[in-house]
Amino acid sequence: RHVFYLTDAIDTVVAVAVVIAEGALPEALAAAVQFGQRRVRGHLVAQALTLHLQQPQWCTDLSWRIQRIAVLASERRKGHGLALLSAIRQAAEAANVTYLSSSFGLTAELIRFWQQAGFQLSRVGITRDKTSGCHSVMLVRILAEAPALVASMSELFARIRILLRRELKSIKAHDVVALMPCLPKTKGIKSPEVYLPSLAARLNLMHEHRLPLADFALEVQRLMMCVAEHPQLLSDAGASAELALLVAYYWQTKSLEELQIEFKVTGQKQLQSRLAAAVKHLLDWISE
Repeated sequence: RHVFYLTDAIDTVVAVAVVIAEGALPEALAAAVQFGQRRVRGHLVAQALTLHLQQPQWCTDLSWRIQRIAVLASERRKGHGLALLSAIRQAAEAANVTYLSSSFGLTAELIRFWQQAGFQLSRVGITRDKTSGCHSVMLVRILAEAPALVASMSELFARIRILLRRELKSIKAHDVVALMPCLPKTKGIKSPEVYLPSLAARLNLMHEHRLPLADFALEVQRLMMCVAEHPQLLSDAGASAELALLVAYYWQTKSLEELQIEFKVTGQKQLQSRLAAAVKHLLDWISE
């Protein structure tokens, strides 16, 4: 266990982090973890990723899990947390650590913080924590050359989209959108430039002639994927809100009653109007 801290100009501690070493397990033990035959105390993230991503290197390589990080209340939003994570990363690289990790309850604010520090999503828990009511997430930052680890995360987005229809349906759509900048690159997704000409033509046709949105579900899905692959668009609050509505409707298949609560939708007619407007706005943003 390691404790890192950050001080100000007068040596007052303004930020502190507790870091736990994980992994560095023998190959035979890692294989037993991979197939659910063993559980090893004290290796929370390494063990979970080995089992759920079916890649034992998460357990055989040395990693550091950031168990806790806290900043003095009066010193928050001044970059101290990110500065401390940078110091931890440098120390980890010097110690030949393959990756850093952390696990916590999903909130949009926390996700944005870790994304700014260069961490990527590696797992979303399907059950909610009894205390916080949040789904747990695991994020990693790979520090060394580890193509097998990167490859094991490459289909994570596709897996999450499937789970959003049932196991992860209760997650707020805005939190799902907050996760997107942290997602690893997805296999088999063509760049927006490939789809944009046909997307624009088809979706503009829909708007001009007020055609049913249901007939353009494929185009809308492709537009959403294009936006998800370009997280810089999600820094715009308007684009983020528009995408959240589409995520709730198309990926989470939330009922009208659920959408009324989450998005203040008054009825089916207004819902269809807002969905069409969201598609038009996102198309305009990504085309600029």
